[in-house]
Parts: sequence; structure tokens; C-alpha cells
Amino acid sequence: MKYRRDRRSDVPLEPIWSFYPKYWFETVSKQVRWFSMYLKLRWIYLAIKRDPKKFDYMDQALTPVADDDTETLGNVQQRRRPGLRDADPPPRQDRA
Repeated sequence: MKYRRDRRSDVPLEPIWSFYPKYWFETVSKQVRWFSMYLKLRWIYLAIKRDPKKFDYMDQALTPVADDDTETLGNVQQRRRPGLRDADPPPRQDRA
């Protein structure tokens, strides 16, 4: 929450007639933006909900796991972190 008197000591107070109109305009404009984002997301949600082919959609993340997928998963992990899988751990140094 903003307050008119919350200012640094070296900055003069903003007059009431200047502060509050800006404050209310900022507050209302933020509410309008939030409401418009809600309407946009609601429109997308309703479009998906009413789509007769919504259950036919399939993408790689939604495909069922097959038996040979564990081999391909290993390849993906190896590509993401090359060398980490086959590397030996660093030698342990015990303190004396």
C-alpha cells in the first residue's frame, strides 16, 4: 500500500491533490489489467472445455510410456549431462 508520507527525508511531500489522483488511477488501471487477463484466460479455458476433440489431443509429454522408453531416456540424460554418467567420482581425501 502506498502512503503519501512514505518518502525519503530529502524528498518533499507530494501534495494531496497530486498524489491521490495518481494513486487511484494506478490502482484502477492495475485492476483493469488483472480483469482483462482473467477474461483472456477464461476465454481460453472455455474454448478448450467446449472443444469436441479435446480428448483426441496427444503430444509427446502425454504419450504412454513404452517398454523401450527407458533406453531412450538414458540417451536423453546422457545428452543433457555429457560425461557425468561415465566419470569417476573425485578421490576422497581424509583429514589426518
